[in-house]
Parts: sequence; C-alpha cells; structure tokens
Amino acid sequence: MDIEKRHERVERDVKNGGEDTGSVSQARGLSPSPVCGGASGFLQLLHMSLEKLRGKSLVLVKRQEGTLNFRRGFLFFNFLFLASGITLITIGVQQHSTYAEMGEFAGKSLVKISIVLIAVGAIVILVSLLGDVGVFFNNHNIVTSFICILIVVIFLEILTGAVIYIFYNKLKYLDPDNQVVKGSMDYSNNARRVISEYRPEKRAAIDRVQEKYKCCGADGPSDWATSVGWANHDAVPESCCVGKGEGCGKDKDKVSSKGCLKIIKAILFKNLLWIGALCIVLGVVEGFGVFTGVGFCLAIKQKNYQSMS
Repeated sequence: MDIEKRHERVERDVKNGGEDTGSVSQARGLSPSPVCGGASGFLQLLHMSLEKLRGKSLVLVKRQEGTLNFRRGFLFFNFLFLASGITLITIGVQQHSTYAEMGEFAGKSLVKISIVLIAVGAIVILVSLLGDVGVFFNNHNIVTSFICILIVVIFLEILTGAVIYIFYNKLKYLDPDNQVVKGSMDYSNNARRVISEYRPEKRAAIDRVQEKYKCCGADGPSDWATSVGWANHDAVPESCCVGKGEGCGKDKDKVSSKGCLKIIKAILFKNLLWIGALCIVLGVVEGFGVFTGVGFCLAIKQKNYQSMS
C-alpha cells in the first residue's frame, strides 16, 4: 500500500509540472537531488527574467509609440506653421504694389504694412525650419530653442493684434479734420496736399489711384477747383471720369463724386482688421504647437536618458 501511494504521489507531481523536485525524490524514498533542484530553480529564474524583459519591452514600445505620436503632431503643426509664413509673404508681396500706389497719394508710410507682413512671414518660416531641424536630428536643445522662440512670437502676435484692434477702433471714429491719436500718421492732410500741389512726378500715381478706385480728389471733385498744380479749375482730370471720353472732365455728371481719401481709409480699416484677427488666430493656433513641442521635447529627453542608462 505504501509503495502504491508513493507512485500516485509521483505521478501527481509530474502532472503539476514537476515544480517541487525535492518532494518527488522524497516520494521515491530518495534524498532530494541538488542537481535537479538547481535546474528547477534556474528554469524558474529564467522564466521570471523573460517575463520581466517582456514587461520592459511593452513599456518601451508604448513609450516609442507616444514619442512617434508627438513627433507626427509636431511635424503636422510645423507644416501648418510653414504654410502660414509662406501665405503672409505672398499676401505682403501682392499688397505691396497697392500700398505703394496709395503711398504716393496718402503717404509712403502705408508701404510699411506690406513690409511688416513680409517680415513676419519670413520670421515664421525661419522658426518653422528650426523646428524641422530639431525633429530631423531628434535634438532636445534645438526643439527647446524652437519652443522658446515660438512663445515669444506668440506673445508678439497677440500683442500686435490687440494694438491693431485698438488703433482700428480709434481710427474708425476719426474725424477727417482732426487727429485723435497724437503722433499717428495724418493721411488726410497728406492727400489734400498732394492734390493741391499736383506735382508732375506724382501725377501718374494720382491718376492711377483715381482710375483704379473710381474716386476723384481727396475729399471730392471740388478739390481740383482750388488745386495750385491743376490749371483748369472748371474741370477735373480725366482719371476722375466714370466712363472714359474726350473732355469728360468738364461734365460733372460723368465724374465720380467720391473722394479718394474715404475709399483709402475704408481699405486700410479692412486690412487692419484682417491683419489683427490673423495675428490673434495665429497666436492661438501656435499655442497647440507649443504643447506638441513640449511633449516631443520631453519624449526625446526621456529616450536619451534611457540610452545612457
């Protein structure tokens, strides 16, 4: 009976995986084998090491996936950032000729608006390229520099948008004969002076403005009656005519009744409002770029730390 019980116990232990080699040896009436016990312990240790390595591998895979997601998000934002810079430069170049024409009529300082757009677009493109370099080399320092510069750009864009919005509201209610903001540019007086003098070197620019925007004089056709540079006070330049025809300047019914100053101000107000809104929108959108940049920067730093360790 004792022998049968011992055999049953051995078979049960074998079915359970032979985890306790010492008990099997004791069931056979033998002393536990140190070789068998060492082999079992080694297998258990190997199994535990493999499980631990597998867990680390899963954690590493998840971290790599997180880094890849931040990298993709950062690249997507940088693409939008680069596209916005190219758009600003394109708009600035297109508007430069328009502001140059207006500048001959109402003051050359108007050209600064297009120059500012081109300059901001160039800065945006340079900052975007810096971010691309950081992504390409997975460089923590370059990405950190990109984030710092981007934060400064966001602050300046939002500040510029707010200043333009305030300036727009003040100009909106600006009386043509008065200056509300001390030190601001007086386009009204400059335009009236240009019409009054009507110098030969500026006549072509004045005629282009009047033809393009269907306007006449600074405040109206009556400005030509008091112009020193315009000899025929009984008529206006043919560029004021709505429909072209020989001698149309003498017929008041064929002449535009709108002053160019009012139209130029309307264009300036529209552009100022658009530029201010664009600056604020870009600042808000770029805030998401800072978020993805910080996440990507931390992922790079953590990866470098793990490589060192």
